[in-house]
Amino acid sequence: MSFEEKMAWVTGTAVAICWGWYATIAAMNLSSPDFIESGYIKPIVVSVVASIIIIIAGIITLVVMSPKEAGEADERDRDIERFGNYVGQFALSTAALGALALALARFDHFWIANLIYLGLVLSEVVTSIARIVAYRYSIHQW
Repeated sequence: MSFEEKMAWVTGTAVAICWGWYATIAAMNLSSPDFIESGYIKPIVVSVVASIIIIIAGIITLVVMSPKEAGEADERDRDIERFGNYVGQFALSTAALGALALALARFDHFWIANLIYLGLVLSEVVTSIARIVAYRYSIHQW
């Protein structure tokens, strides 16, 4: 398994786990008006920061475990990274349009923030899955 594929596993897993933690907290407190008013802010920030810290720690661990592989991206790695980014941008763009629609319809900040966060998470998870699949099964050459 290449270093880039390992990074895709670390990133996708960390983001999904941290969002899952946040989604659990949000689901348990959804009926609370205080949570929807401003109580969601701290858990969402903790979730984002935790995912960043976990990703950085995971990448540092990968570099320490196999320093020769780190930074050795070839043309295939760059093509796969570009492919993953293209696929992941669709999820992010869709969520951004949804958040814009919610804002124009004057929904609460809670729903807009959660849709944006979900879009970021889906974008990263879809990007990671696309990269992993491309490493395992190759990608179509245009």
